[in-house]
Amino acid sequence: MLIRAQFYRFKSREYVLAARTMGVPDMTLIFRHILPNCLGPLITSAMMAIPSTIFFESFLAYIGLGLQAPEPSIGVMLSQGQRVLLHYPYQTLFPAVLISVLVIAFNLISNGLRDALDPTRRGVV
Repeated sequence: MLIRAQFYRFKSREYVLAARTMGVPDMTLIFRHILPNCLGPLITSAMMAIPSTIFFESFLAYIGLGLQAPEPSIGVMLSQGQRVLLHYPYQTLFPAVLISVLVIAFNLISNGLRDALDPTRRGVV
């Protein structure tokens, strides 16, 4: 759905209409003018979906609906650490820090990719 919306957004831009009036074939128009401008938002939205997927999988494993105990998962480690929280608090600290670092890292990477792939900011330091 996002790809289609991006293509319709850039389809009516002036440079696409100018290329179309000059007789540029549709495939060249798509791959040379529209697709490079659509890649930035697509990659950014995909990178923003990764932290929510990690968090969702950890949540499902934590409540017992995802991966089960012998399988390695952050949610499984958190649920096992909760059982022995009073005696070994580090067993919940390390998975909690790990999931926080993963989510923050992917958000920072996606923000950097958004800034790098934004066609309106090309040439701006």
